[in-house]
Amino acid sequence: MVRHALIILLSTFVMSTVFSAPHEPSPETNNSATSTPDESGKRKAEKDLSTLSVTPKQENTETRGSKVYFPYTQSLSARLGVGYFATVPSDPPDNDEALFYLFGIQYMMTSMTHRHWEIGVDIASESRAFLHASLKWVSTQTEKFRPFFKVGIAQRWDRADELESLVDYKSYSLRGTAGWELLTIDPASIRFDIELQIGADEVTGLCTLGYSWPW
Repeated sequence: MVRHALIILLSTFVMSTVFSAPHEPSPETNNSATSTPDESGKRKAEKDLSTLSVTPKQENTETRGSKVYFPYTQSLSARLGVGYFATVPSDPPDNDEALFYLFGIQYMMTSMTHRHWEIGVDIASESRAFLHASLKWVSTQTEKFRPFFKVGIAQRWDRADELESLVDYKSYSLRGTAGWELLTIDPASIRFDIELQIGADEVTGLCTLGYSWPW
């Protein structure tokens, strides 16, 4: 009897194990198992793409469009102007101050920096002329508007003195200049200068307007 009872129990256990229902996974486990890395990356890329702006920044375009590059390193300038000189001391009294007109040419030597040597000659009324050389500093030499200032020396040539002007120390003076150039028709620029010359016997002021041709 005992033997038969054990055989019946063992057969029942085996049958229940074979024909039992399979285990159903939980909903959370099933969803996580079916989500692949590719789909997760795709959803992240779509989210990042939705935050991007397809409209370019207008201010950057306007800044690049308004910028003008001035690539030239030397120039030749022609100018017309008016000058005023006062003798020191005022002797003779009837000729102690006078206005005069001038035409001048200046050459700016080539340089890859903002410093340039500039030499020139001015032919003036009142039977006089000026030879001058200056060191020029250009604040923004690669842009459309280019302010500058210069420091140098000048030599006054009087027709009455002829060659004696070269050896007369009174004909030499210190020269300071401030001005600007403005690009108009590439490559030409309008040029404006205000100058002051201080010598041993004369103080001279100049105001000129002209054109500059660079290359």
